[in-house]
Amino acid sequence: MSKRTVLAAITTFTLAACGGASPHPLPGGASAITLGGGRGTSHAGGPGGQLTVASLGGGAVTVTPSGTLPAPWTWSYVAPSLGANPRTVSGALSLTPAGGAILGDDGATAATGLWVKPGAVLTLGPSDDADGIVGLDRANLSFPAGVVIEGTLQLGRANGGSSAASWSGTVAALAIRPGGRLIATGDAGTAAADGGAGGSIDLLVNGSCSNEGVIDTQGGRGRAGGAGGVINLVVSNGAVVNTGLANASGGEGLAGFGGDAGGVGIWGRWSDAGTGDFLGTGVVLARGGSGTAGGGAGGSGYFSGCLYGQAYGSGQFDVSGGDATGDGPGGAGSDLTVESSNGRTVVGGQLASHGGRGAGGGTGGSGGQITVRTNTDGTQAAGMEISTTVAAAFNLSGGIGAAGGGGGNLAILDDANATGSSGVTLIAQGALTAAGGDGAAGGGKGGGVAIHSDKGPDAVSTWRIGAVAVSLPVDASGGAATAGPGGAAGLVDLFTHRDLAANLNVPSATRRLTVGAAVKAAGGAGTTGGGAGGVIKLFEHVAVDATAPLDASGGAGGAGEGGLGGFVQAICDGVAHTGAIAADGGASTGNLGGKGGSVTLSSAGGPTVRSGVVSVRAGAGTSATANGVVQVDGTTPALTGGQLLP
Repeated sequence: MSKRTVLAAITTFTLAACGGASPHPLPGGASAITLGGGRGTSHAGGPGGQLTVASLGGGAVTVTPSGTLPAPWTWSYVAPSLGANPRTVSGALSLTPAGGAILGDDGATAATGLWVKPGAVLTLGPSDDADGIVGLDRANLSFPAGVVIEGTLQLGRANGGSSAASWSGTVAALAIRPGGRLIATGDAGTAAADGGAGGSIDLLVNGSCSNEGVIDTQGGRGRAGGAGGVINLVVSNGAVVNTGLANASGGEGLAGFGGDAGGVGIWGRWSDAGTGDFLGTGVVLARGGSGTAGGGAGGSGYFSGCLYGQAYGSGQFDVSGGDATGDGPGGAGSDLTVESSNGRTVVGGQLASHGGRGAGGGTGGSGGQITVRTNTDGTQAAGMEISTTVAAAFNLSGGIGAAGGGGGNLAILDDANATGSSGVTLIAQGALTAAGGDGAAGGGKGGGVAIHSDKGPDAVSTWRIGAVAVSLPVDASGGAATAGPGGAAGLVDLFTHRDLAANLNVPSATRRLTVGAAVKAAGGAGTTGGGAGGVIKLFEHVAVDATAPLDASGGAGGAGEGGLGGFVQAICDGVAHTGAIAADGGASTGNLGGKGGSVTLSSAGGPTVRSGVVSVRAGAGTSATANGVVQVDGTTPALTGGQLLP
């Protein structure tokens, strides 16, 4: 399906990963959100990222500093059937599949299933008898019944080298029990020899799939770090569970680049119309490796239930780029998606796709893309709640470097094509930060924040629109510079729906756009010029309640010109309540101050109610600069010193 392109073709690529632990902690607090650009140590800071929180099914969007996640879905282990003639492994054993099978315990016919008992070690040798690929690079092995791993199943060497072979096949069920290990790691090299690549695990599971142990496809450390192998577990009909460790990170580069990370996908294939929830309370690592010449890129991650199933992820998911440890660039973060096709999506824990640190003259790596989504695709089950609830620590910041890396993108969506949507609840602490990074030669540009609730006409030509309530500070400001211009601020767009089409649903009298915390899109301060203020837009048909401060001022320019004031707009068809608003120009110590910005307030249902000062003053400078413009309900009132008092 088009919605799951992140890892649907995971077997067609082998991105590498590194094995060392990331030195980047996730944000402090249980549920912080960081998409800021990286700091530039000698050049410019990186641009901030993009945050989108949206209910496209008509449910409300609530962004709040308090609340709790729903409890995890219940799941209990049920031992898979191994069939009439399984292969049971009790000690150390090496096998090479032939014709996609191994012999069962009867020693004469193909095994129906596989059981690797506790303490046992089974080594699967590669063969090229089933896929037509020249060379001994994978074990092709399938079972009509289940596979249970309580000991260790490890892959042999691909083509007799230092890289691990891969395992591909189809099984009726897969269970890696606590203490069980599925290993396809590359061999370690030396400072003069590259690390081996990890092998891929690519299995189609027709029933339940659970990992309570370890799946490890890391690349080996060496001169250049080995690439991590892909982990791709695709479920047709059954539970999709990871409460253990899945690690597709690659090797450290001792005298070269770190390995790129392999992708990790543990997901239900919606086209099979199966039933099964995703439960992810374990750890998923697909981190780029650190290296003296540069960090490796993170690997993609994709996690979902079956077509009829919910998704609950409260563990650790990390697809970040690796660090440079000598002189080179940091690796880029990758894509990570947790979603459900039918029901609730609940995400907590820690999710990271930050850029790696650059070293010497190397730039910081860019943050990646994280998506948390409920997407029914019109398959809503009767009585099933459709909602997205998130209380997680997100780190998509750009890496520190000579030039900072850009922040990544975070999308939290109720993308349901369903009438029963409950919308999105985002529980976070601190600010929603998409600010540009500070830099020596220049501040990074601020990112974007969009929070909204609207869905286009459905089959009966009705728009579905919900309320939006934002109770957390939002920051899309530009970064500061110590020896250059400040960064321009970005866009903050908070709205429900803008078009007054004939097919618009009847607004609820209680629906509101509520902004209960400060919104900032201010230009960054600089020494040779201030960054321009950004844009803050607020819109709702019924009423806008924005009593918290709004700031789109320009940044101070030092000896250069002050930054231009930005643009603030609050428009509704009912009554607009606004507090203090600033779109002032930035000050300058040796040049022109920035021109004041523009503020437009409009309440079609009555006079706009203001409880704070609206300020569009010109920044102080060596000579006079014009104040900005304020419009309230279609009029341009006289200002006193560039300010309009309430």
